[in-house]
Amino acid sequence: MSSGTQNQRLSDPFSNSRTPDGIDLHDDIKAAIADAIWAEKLDNLEGKSRLAHWFRYYGDETTSTTVLRTSRRKAGKAPIRTHAELLSFIQLLKQNPLRSRADLKQLWQSSASQTTRNTLDLDGALDLAVRLMFMAACRSPTAFNVVYTGQIFKPSWKDEDTLKEFIESVFPQYELNQANGAELIRTEKFSTHYLKEYVDVQIKWTNHLPDHLILQRTNDGKYLYVFGHAGFLETCSRASGTGKSNERGLSSGSLPFGFVNETLRTLDLLFPPQDKRSGALLTQDIKNKALDQRY
Repeated sequence: MSSGTQNQRLSDPFSNSRTPDGIDLHDDIKAAIADAIWAEKLDNLEGKSRLAHWFRYYGDETTSTTVLRTSRRKAGKAPIRTHAELLSFIQLLKQNPLRSRADLKQLWQSSASQTTRNTLDLDGALDLAVRLMFMAACRSPTAFNVVYTGQIFKPSWKDEDTLKEFIESVFPQYELNQANGAELIRTEKFSTHYLKEYVDVQIKWTNHLPDHLILQRTNDGKYLYVFGHAGFLETCSRASGTGKSNERGLSSGSLPFGFVNETLRTLDLLFPPQDKRSGALLTQDIKNKALDQRY
């Protein structure tokens, strides 16, 4: 496929990807997106399979009709509408993780055309790019393309904060001080079968990584939120290498290596490979709820 044809497809509006049967992204578009975010080459079945579920999320985020239009937005402003526009904001974030949100907006405005500056909702574009790159809700006072998705934690990226500072506030990391008398718990007590059978905790799958492992008590029962994108985490792990710094991870389009792999290990605790009863619950959810096949 020629680069001209690929660029033409990237310039198509997001709405072209939605069909009566669901989201249908062309392979050229998927390849360009994966390369732009993680330098991932989708030239084999393993890579395509690993990111298949994430691309459904991408399609939902970019084409959803459930849009919040705030009264505070400026008249005439519109959200980004094409894959090409989105990729330009992804590159802006990757190249400038230590610049404040306000600086990023000035940097973009200095290179954008007058027409684009007058019509594009810049805050909404930055928020959408963050949601897709890191699967974390991101909102600003002026953004209006924020999708209602039942998230618990809804962080705001302030103008004075850098991307690195925002991500560190959303995904704080702590060192465990074992000298404080940490209580040891048998690992089987974390399995989904044990949680359901003995603690009456149900699993609720989420696309929102910051909500992972949040336990919510409601009038209907107790629910443990579990992040439903193992393939996304595996891709982040590959992109970040063994680098531990947030800055290196963000420049690679990923969260820090240690954080990503620790999150993957929590999935093994919930669904131990040797636990057939937890595995049966997972298999049932994959079938009934169209979950990530990587689990």
